[in-house]
Amino acid sequence: SKLCLTTVHLVWEGEQVRMIRQPGDLPKMKHYSFGGKGGNMYFVYFSCAFFTYNPLGVFLLPKFLYFILHKECCTMAKRALLVVSFGTTFEDTRKKTIEKCEQDLQNAFSDYAFFRAYTSQMIINKLATRDQLIIPNPSQALTQIYKAGYTEVLIQTLHIICGNEYHKLLKDIKNFKSKFHILSLGRPLLTTIEDYKQVVTATLAYLPSLKDKEALVFMGHGTSHPNFSAYCALEYMFQQTNSNIYIGTVEGYPTITEVLPKLLKNKTQVAYLIPFMLVAGDHALHDMSGCEPNTWQNILLNHHIKPSIRLHGLGENPQIRQLFISHAKEAL
Repeated sequence: SKLCLTTVHLVWEGEQVRMIRQPGDLPKMKHYSFGGKGGNMYFVYFSCAFFTYNPLGVFLLPKFLYFILHKECCTMAKRALLVVSFGTTFEDTRKKTIEKCEQDLQNAFSDYAFFRAYTSQMIINKLATRDQLIIPNPSQALTQIYKAGYTEVLIQTLHIICGNEYHKLLKDIKNFKSKFHILSLGRPLLTTIEDYKQVVTATLAYLPSLKDKEALVFMGHGTSHPNFSAYCALEYMFQQTNSNIYIGTVEGYPTITEVLPKLLKNKTQVAYLIPFMLVAGDHALHDMSGCEPNTWQNILLNHHIKPSIRLHGLGENPQIRQLFISHAKEAL
């Protein structure tokens, strides 16, 4: 053995530290920078010189240095997952839908700290006053995440379409772009053509097959945003599988007024009424069903069509929840 000066070069990639013989052996990546952000991965370069009595002893040291550097480096990239939904004041459906989606996303991103936010300030205020349940809006949640020192944030929206609520979220996020090293956003349920196809398959998998003179009528929330046409496109997709599937909305176009003539023309006798919303909340209970004369249920009864109510939000469907997880993963 002899005393010699040895230089060790270490590269940290994400959460992996490995030794290289010389800087020229750095990973041949398309994007990387020392001590900075490259693409979606951090590359931090360490070089240290030390004396050893055996040149081969150098290969024993990276294991020791790994634990020191790994602990220090990982603190450089604190990760947060923010799940954003419209919200609901109905506890029962919240537990079955929103909280199920949140739990599944937490499980899929277990190395991220979890946060939630609602976009409906009306719902936020009501929950705070009635139940003393404090849920932040997206801006408040992102401020909290920033102050806590998180540097990478993944946001997954539980909105159904790219409507008003989603675009309001986009404006909120824009104000925080400069505050985080990475700020990613998973798209709503219905965004791409493939999304529509997958949602149709996932939805029909948990619904009864239609018999003669039966129809499925989905109630969507609707929007005044130009993307209201998403519901018409979705109905078209559904009707590729069965022409007796229709979609109406509470706020926007089409409504039950447009759906009813089609049911009558086909001499429909039974219509399944199903919310096409994340939760089966206020609209499902008071606009789709209920004893008020203008509910969809009573409108059908007045036209001699028997309604069959299914009070299940989309968030109860595990395949729908998996689609949100896929959208989050694709955002990274």
